[in-house]
Amino acid sequence: MGALRRFAERSVTTVAGIYRDADTAHRAVQALPQLPWGPGMVARVVTPGDPEMARKLDPSGCCPWRATLRSNLGCTVAFMLVGALAGFGFATPGVLNDGMVVWLVPVATSVAGGLFGMVYGVLLTPAPDRELVSSHVRRASRAGCWAVVAHTADGRGATAVRDALGRAGGLVVSAI
Repeated sequence: MGALRRFAERSVTTVAGIYRDADTAHRAVQALPQLPWGPGMVARVVTPGDPEMARKLDPSGCCPWRATLRSNLGCTVAFMLVGALAGFGFATPGVLNDGMVVWLVPVATSVAGGLFGMVYGVLLTPAPDRELVSSHVRRASRAGCWAVVAHTADGRGATAVRDALGRAGGLVVSAI
């Protein structure tokens, strides 16, 4: 999977290895730096009952609500601007006599554009492919297992990480 841009985020492939003990998980993490799996990509260890699990499962390394806010805010502002420009285009030629209508149409179209932008932002936010990996890691953490979560930039890196985590002796779960 290529690196796609979406509101300053990269499209990544999430791979996780689930292990019974900490030693095996740490050995798996130590095997990963030798792989050509992409610049800036990191592997994170999720411990049983880890309070920072959501941050570790997110590719950006921050809380998932920040990515949601970023995509919603970006889409909302962009569509509001498009709506306002379209409103000026619709209002100006037809109703030059009434100043109130000239300003009311762009405001109405900008509000409509903002609502459409919010809906579009909500549709961009979920990553159903990563939810499969996240649910496996959450279940394993509740069962007392350790997990290694890696986010790769492309398919070749994902294959290399998948193979390395599998050689370490864990159950490997991949988004793609």
